[in-house]
Amino acid sequence: MIEGSRRALAVALAVLMAACTAVTTRPRFGPKPGAPVDTLTTSPGEVVRTLATTLAERGFKVRTASEAEGYVETAWFDPVTKRSVGQEHLHTGRVFRVRAFVDSIPPNRCQLAMETVYRRIADPSQPGREEEILVAPGSRPDSLTQAILADLRQRFGK
Repeated sequence: MIEGSRRALAVALAVLMAACTAVTTRPRFGPKPGAPVDTLTTSPGEVVRTLATTLAERGFKVRTASEAEGYVETAWFDPVTKRSVGQEHLHTGRVFRVRAFVDSIPPNRCQLAMETVYRRIADPSQPGREEEILVAPGSRPDSLTQAILADLRQRFGK
């Protein structure tokens, strides 16, 4: 009887460990200090879906969108050409990326932090995150972020 219980426990632990994975979409870091933060009356998954759709409609390539993890990230975007570009872009001062971190606030609200960053320089010796800086308030990329946040506030309420 004890042997059967141990075997059942071992099988249960193996299944549990197989279900857990270290692979995640959302990065370990959070939004940069100073990124706009707002509270919306909806679920994080709804915000992720709406935000990913809105960004794609505005010409961004959505690189990552995870409803389960509450995370959206675009590829680098060049506002002059209105196209997404790769990591190797040459126009470090004007090309930017949007990231959104969405966390649940029970019972039916969520907190959205949305950062819009650019790279001042392209230094291959530095991790990419170290080079990223929040865009200046009132800049073209910031105005875009603020317009998207206003649309989300209007749609979902505070």
